[in-house]
Amino acid sequence: MRAPLGAVKAIALLTPSLLASACNDSFRLPTESTPSRRTSLELRTITPSPATVLTADTGVGFSATLRYDLGSASGGRVGVLIIGLANGALHDLEVGTLTTLPSTEGDVVLAFSHHIPAAMAGGALTVQFGLALDGHDTQSEEVRVEYRVEPAS
Repeated sequence: MRAPLGAVKAIALLTPSLLASACNDSFRLPTESTPSRRTSLELRTITPSPATVLTADTGVGFSATLRYDLGSASGGRVGVLIIGLANGALHDLEVGTLTTLPSTEGDVVLAFSHHIPAAMAGGALTVQFGLALDGHDTQSEEVRVEYRVEPAS
C-alpha cells in the first residue's frame, strides 16, 4: 500500500523544518500551561503535643504554627474551632476569632487558651483550624488535632 501523494509532500516539507528546530538549542517541546497554585493549610507545630492527655476542669494554653497558601485568592483568614465530645454528647464548643493573613502564603502563629469543662472527662477535645478565602462563603481547607481528656484527680 502506498501513502497518498499529499501526505508524502507534507512530510517532505515539514521534516527539514522539524529537524532544524530539533537541532536548535532554543527548541522546547510544548508543555501544559502552569496550573494555578493550590490552596493549602498545614499544621507545622502545636503545643501541647497531640500525644498529651488533657485534664478535665482545667485550663490549657495552645500555640500552633500553620503554613498556608491562598492559591489564587487575594486574601484570607484562619480560625479556630474547639469541639468537646464525651459519652456521645457535645459538652464543649468554642469558636475562636478569625485572624487575617498578612500575605498570600507563609506561616502564621496562633496562641489561645481554653477551659476544659469537668463533663469532658473520658472524652475527646478536637482543635480544628480552618482557612477561609476572601470572596468565598465556605471554608476551603482544614486541619484537626484530637486530644484525649482524663478526669481531674
